[in-house]
Amino acid sequence: MAFTLIHYSFMFGMICTALCAIVVLQRYFLRRQNIALFFALFLTTYAFACGSYAFRGFSVALDPLDIMLWQLSNYLYVVMTTSIALFMLYPLLQQTRDHRIKSSLWAIVGIIIIVIVFNLSVISIAEIQLIYIDIFGLGHYTLIYLPIPYVYYLTLIFDVIVAHIALVILAISYKRETDTRYKSRALHIFTGLIIVVYGQFTLLHPVLAVFNPLVIVIGTLLITRGVLRS
Repeated sequence: MAFTLIHYSFMFGMICTALCAIVVLQRYFLRRQNIALFFALFLTTYAFACGSYAFRGFSVALDPLDIMLWQLSNYLYVVMTTSIALFMLYPLLQQTRDHRIKSSLWAIVGIIIIVIVFNLSVISIAEIQLIYIDIFGLGHYTLIYLPIPYVYYLTLIFDVIVAHIALVILAISYKRETDTRYKSRALHIFTGLIIVVYGQFTLLHPVLAVFNPLVIVIGTLLITRGVLRS
């Protein structure tokens, strides 16, 4: 058991993200806005993901607790990316009257559900293998599933693709919106999500991983600012 710089960094990220979630939740109680409720839950999930890395300081690489927390963080990332895509698609499904467009949207929903089932199944059944221990003492793992080579990276790619569905919808919303306040909201959430999505790739690097909590804080602050402007 050894808390190092990276564990304290994730603890900092967890606290900041949890505070953002509380602020957004307060907005929901004041305004009863669905967007505030969703992002309060989204940020809470993100805080748990940060905590899963922070509390790995109570274990060492290959300990059952360390492996369980790494696995938990991967489950949470699937929940985060797919839930935000479905949340962004829901209004479109409600508003669209064109049958062909609506069928296409439902097809996208079906693909997202397949990604959810695939990623969660792979994380559950694949062998977890240690790749290396970085300079901060954090173990980096991968998933090994013989029928599918590079399956771990495949799950990451699927997560990013699904997250891009939400990003595309936000970009369209920003372009179509005429009200400057709502335009600013879409821009803040869009930028925050880009930082959150691509910031996760720093976890794959033995040195850059320590900067992930900083990326988390920047992304969550932008998302929070965007929601509060709604």
